[in-house]
Amino acid sequence: MLEGVVEDVLFRSDDGRFAVIRLATDKDDELSPSHTAVGDLGQIAPGENVRLMGRWTQHAVYGARFRVTSFTPTIPSTEQGMIRYLGSGLIPGIGPALAARLVERFGPETLDVIATQSARLREVSGIGKQRAESIAKAVRQRRVEAETMSFLHALGMGPATAREIVRKYGADAPRVVRDDPYIVAEQIRGIGFRTADRIAEALGIAGDDLRRVQGGVLHLVGKAVDEGHVFATRRQLHDGLEQLDVPTDALEEALRQLRTRELVTIEDDAVYPPPLYRAEVLVADALSTLANRPKAKQPVKTHDHTLSDTQRSVVEASLGTHLLVLTGGPGTGKTTTVRAIVQAHAALDRRVALCAPTGRAAKRLSEAAGIEAKTIHRLLEWNPATGHFNRNQRLPLEADLILVDEASMLDIRLASQLLAAIPPSATLALVGDIDQLPPVGPGQPLRDLIASRI
Repeated sequence: MLEGVVEDVLFRSDDGRFAVIRLATDKDDELSPSHTAVGDLGQIAPGENVRLMGRWTQHAVYGARFRVTSFTPTIPSTEQGMIRYLGSGLIPGIGPALAARLVERFGPETLDVIATQSARLREVSGIGKQRAESIAKAVRQRRVEAETMSFLHALGMGPATAREIVRKYGADAPRVVRDDPYIVAEQIRGIGFRTADRIAEALGIAGDDLRRVQGGVLHLVGKAVDEGHVFATRRQLHDGLEQLDVPTDALEEALRQLRTRELVTIEDDAVYPPPLYRAEVLVADALSTLANRPKAKQPVKTHDHTLSDTQRSVVEASLGTHLLVLTGGPGTGKTTTVRAIVQAHAALDRRVALCAPTGRAAKRLSEAAGIEAKTIHRLLEWNPATGHFNRNQRLPLEADLILVDEASMLDIRLASQLLAAIPPSATLALVGDIDQLPPVGPGQPLRDLIASRI
């Protein structure tokens, strides 16, 4: 074991996990001021006081190095460690000289004085009221983080997962984990149901606890979503709980409580994540509205004699209806029909917006139609700063025809965002082959639309 202050991060891998650090320990002397440690150290930063677990190794080029298997942030207990910790730059408002004066004045009680009696810091020259409060706030925050990380490490969590929990819940992290580790598993990537089970066991939560049943349900609903579905059935949940060795007699009570907490939405036999239920309802309502809008009183004719009768009827339908589905396998003439649809609408001065789920598909659509096509995200003006699309029901697309190629790749989430941005007077044309390129995300709205025959 090594404990001390991180002096420098010498190297960090691109994924931010592996790092090489220089660690100054309390026992260091002038002849041996630091040690090199390597391993999965997450986003460890200079100035942090840490306890490293691992073993010494000998590198052919770099010599003795401590290979870290796990680590936890700590608060230094020796005066030398406190000087290094406070003077490292990690605590705003304190440099090495002031750190030395603080420890000289308050000795081994320095950190306790800072955290609980901040007014006393003004006994040291150069510290006023505002600076004292700022220093105290930073030290208290670091202490809470260190205690929380130690608590999570004791439960067997790795540094990356523990830091993510601290980022999300802050000082409440121990309480949240103790209250329900299964909910934490659903909210934090990297914690699965089995890991939550181990944490629960360490916390003394019984195997038949209702929280465990609820956690199993959420895990199984999430698993169904990962497999491309928007819900799980009660039978699937029952069978899945048995496989997880979770009691099934409390399934209905677990569902009732999860619904009350708005963690699931239940319709008949289907159990949904609420966002996917809302997306599915929006998609169904929007498509039904488009399909049932009045058609043009006078059918529009096209006289393009290069088209087959079927292709001509599709083009004419696109000019007179608000919802059009063009499907078929390779070689069925979809590309020719798409080009004719675009030309027919352009000839009537209708504004045309072409899009596809991926950049590659959008490029192919541009080449086929002869005008620019965009990805759906670009068309809807995705804003990474807000995590939302700028185009929506309040600010719909400025187009009379929105044509989506490779629509089989649309999942329920993206379909709901697109449909929310369709203007009331516009025509939506969905082009795709349901036997090709399924969505990566949950749901298959194009397949469901074709099956519904609305």
